[in-house]
Amino acid sequence: MATNCGASKRKASDEIDYVNFSIRGQDGSLLFYKVNNDTEFKHVFEDYCKKKRLEYATIQFLHEGQRVLGRQKPKKRNLEDGAEILAMKQVMGGGVATLIFY
Repeated sequence: MATNCGASKRKASDEIDYVNFSIRGQDGSLLFYKVNNDTEFKHVFEDYCKKKRLEYATIQFLHEGQRVLGRQKPKKRNLEDGAEILAMKQVMGGGVATLIFY
């Protein structure tokens, strides 16, 4: 007769789910992250900016062409293992207002 020796079995719903993804900067560099599916992206994005010496408020993060907001979580965005998020500097201005008409 086998005994469990005090080790408790976890239910699948109690397990912590993690996701592995990378953030690619405009310079082509990659930083890899492994986070809990319930962690807000803001924590990861702030860490990325700190490591790259960037100002968080000036960077946009994109996944599959859609902006990723700091308050979102990987589970909400259905982020899969191995996904890549792009970090792009925001560009303000441009458009018709900057054209000079003669």
